Amino acid sequence: MIPILSFTWSICCLAFLGTISAYIDQAAFSSKDILNYDVCVIGGGAAGTYAAIRLRDLKKTVAVVETQGRLGGHTVTYIDPVSKATIDIGVIVVNNEDLTKNYFARFNVSLTAANFDTPGVTNEYVDFRTGEIVKGYAPPNGTAAYRAYAAQLAKYPFLDLSLGNIPQPVPEDLLLTFGDFINKYSLQDAIPQFYSYGQGFGNILNLPALYAFKYYNPNNFQTALTTTRNDNSELYRKAQAELGADALLNSNILAMDRSDPKLAKILVKTPSGPKLIKAKKILSTIPPLLSNLHGFDLDATERPLFKQYKYHTYYAGLLNNSGIPDTLQLQNVGKDTPYNLPVLPSAYYISPTKLPGLHFFQAGTPETEVLSSAQIQAEVVASIERMRAVGTLPSSDVTPDYAIFANHVPYSIYVPPSVIATGFYNKVFALQGRKNTYWSGAAFVTHDSSAIWKYTETLMKDLAA
Repeated sequence: MIPILSFTWSICCLAFLGTISAYIDQAAFSSKDILNYDVCVIGGGAAGTYAAIRLRDLKKTVAVVETQGRLGGHTVTYIDPVSKATIDIGVIVVNNEDLTKNYFARFNVSLTAANFDTPGVTNEYVDFRTGEIVKGYAPPNGTAAYRAYAAQLAKYPFLDLSLGNIPQPVPEDLLLTFGDFINKYSLQDAIPQFYSYGQGFGNILNLPALYAFKYYNPNNFQTALTTTRNDNSELYRKAQAELGADALLNSNILAMDRSDPKLAKILVKTPSGPKLIKAKKILSTIPPLLSNLHGFDLDATERPLFKQYKYHTYYAGLLNNSGIPDTLQLQNVGKDTPYNLPVLPSAYYISPTKLPGLHFFQAGTPETEVLSSAQIQAEVVASIERMRAVGTLPSSDVTPDYAIFANHVPYSIYVPPSVIATGFYNKVFALQGRKNTYWSGAAFVTHDSSAIWKYTETLMKDLAA
């Protein structure tokens, strides 16, 4: 029995007032199941882990509530069981900035310049729908177009930190679809470069330009770093070891009561039973979708805002037994699509790795479609079978399988341009500190760990006060 008293009555009564909450009876818990902290961090991805470590450095007590059995969120690393070699299949690079370098140095994780050169590897441009090579296709030289894009981006310095400083009225170009923006400024030759860098945004031509500006930052492309051991998860393993029992893994928020202005109560389901966390402040870093916030006591200001969020999909993995030569990279291009963009759902590309026989892929779906892991895995295998059938790849009776697969859904949280225009982000960022609750994560910045850490750092003063 979960120790919540009068739970049904509380929901009915407080929902009438615009708040869904639960009366959590502290007397129903033994002393060992009541955990007192300065800050409760919800979510152990990039923002949550960084915040927890920084707050500890500021001599604050912190709990991290994480649904997975590890910290790191979208940071996923494959460790070969034989050679112990590592391959990052989630977050691959970080930005060359002091805050980032200091964070890794704190855990003695060395960084090096990211190198995406693939000597000896040939690109083949294939329409994954048919498995056939798209003869005569070659990506355009996008250097001039990308330089012109950077000049447009420079007009919006208020986007450097987060989505919280967008002026009203919102600049017209930010409300265009990225496709319309590209056409307006004749940036078509840069499209393959955009697509090669950023996956998980559905059809990028339909993406609101605001989000493209936040993600596609030319400076980051040129100075990206990665870990020397190609193991970005090392940072999170070391952070998890430092947090110890204060990292509540495989745990979920069941209920929350923020009615006391000085102390929040959070009921958490953990592997060792329900725990009551009493915290002076809360930092939520999970995607702010209502489906993720079902245990939160959202009120009439918060709920209507979070209800408007939508999301994209993103999947990644390593293929075994694909029959793809280790000297061949397959790029998915549409034979008859605008700018030869691939048709989703599908893998964007399939690329060799440093481990013979293992091939890395990233996959996505249209913004209107969400597929299960099994469905995406089946589609990737089917695309290889199509290539075998038409002779693009050697024929084989061996069915490809997966050394590792990561489902990063929900990904790239967004709202449509019509909602952005209403001052949506000004309203969302006005929630910071309200009811002693703060918010961070990719939905407030972009999918860029370094950018998330930089924004989260701005919250430290208030969280530690």
